[in-house]
Amino acid sequence: MGCGGDKAIPSLLWVGPLAETMGQTQISFALSQLKGLKFKRLPPSPLPPPWKRNRSMMIGKLVALIEEHADELTLRMVRQVRENPRTEGYRRFGEEELGDRARLVYSNLGQWLSQTSEVHVEEEYYRLGKLRHEEGVPLSEVVMALLLTRRNLWQFVESQGWDSVFDLRQQLDLELLVVRFFDRAIHHAVRGYEDAAWGRGG
Repeated sequence: MGCGGDKAIPSLLWVGPLAETMGQTQISFALSQLKGLKFKRLPPSPLPPPWKRNRSMMIGKLVALIEEHADELTLRMVRQVRENPRTEGYRRFGEEELGDRARLVYSNLGQWLSQTSEVHVEEEYYRLGKLRHEEGVPLSEVVMALLLTRRNLWQFVESQGWDSVFDLRQQLDLELLVVRFFDRAIHHAVRGYEDAAWGRGG
């Protein structure tokens, strides 16, 4: 591209068609003026981008589906705990008592998955850990019962079927939230159990 001189200016690549009508001196002056300009960065939008909003809506629908089927999930959970050889200590509890704990998770899943639920999760499962120690349930079985609660939930989600990669992504996003919740629940239940075992207050 001709610039009125033998020496090419690399910065002209982004000047565009103006380079064809301007001399080298004029272009150099224009570039020097541009270098002194400060461009204001626009503030971020208060709303998440559309793809994030769509994903949040889909996860919300999955959570609502789980909450609607809380009774069905609870019955399956009670059966699994009673039949699993690694949760023998729970067989002495009545179905209603076992069911109440599972239903508490399934029917309020949206609240448990919330970022603001940390204190509630700590209080609820720390208290559960202490209670299970007082009842004489081995710690390994307490953890296993919580894992069965999570596994039962996830078997239900997978049984719904997925029609697209987008649906699969929503499943994976929900799985991360569920895993995070149960990680916290197990941690606090173990803390409560250990504090009760060692006579520590909480």
